[in-house]
Amino acid sequence: MNNINTKFYILLVILLGIFTYSLNLFNKISQCSLVFVFLAITANIISELYGRRKAWIAVTLSIIVSFCLLWDFNYYIHGRVINGIILVSFVSILLSTYCSTSIFVQLKSTCSLNTRNFAGLMMGAVVDGIVMSEFFVNIFSTSRVLSIFLKEVLFKCAYSLIVYICIFLGSFLVQKVYCNNRTTRELKNF
Repeated sequence: MNNINTKFYILLVILLGIFTYSLNLFNKISQCSLVFVFLAITANIISELYGRRKAWIAVTLSIIVSFCLLWDFNYYIHGRVINGIILVSFVSILLSTYCSTSIFVQLKSTCSLNTRNFAGLMMGAVVDGIVMSEFFVNIFSTSRVLSIFLKEVLFKCAYSLIVYICIFLGSFLVQKVYCNNRTTRELKNF
């Protein structure tokens, strides 16, 4: 990698680390879901630009550093300390980003970047929801766990859809501006 690529990769890894760390600082489902979507998008970007292996290394490094920083952190839900949630959330991140980037890479030959990203985010949302629900089964009632799972997946899907639309509109506008500028230049040269 040249110098600019290396710096951009390091910037993306730092961003991934920030999202991984901050995921456990929030206790509202909507906030955690938003951070998770940004985390998964960052992993997909790294996967697209530098390959799945480098994305996997970045995710693993971010999880290890975040786990060390949050080792003695007490996570509270409704005034109650929930032991083990940080470890489970990192396992969930590991599994869900693995599934997300797998779908993202496998669809490369058949789908656009935006569609692959959306499909990967959907897969990651479901996997993350399942892993976290398995943990919550021992803490909350089944109906509460199901409610948490549904809210979590719905928030992630909604945020992913918003990202999908923003990327689509952004790429459409860039394409429109590029085509208009090219047409204008061609007319001036004519």
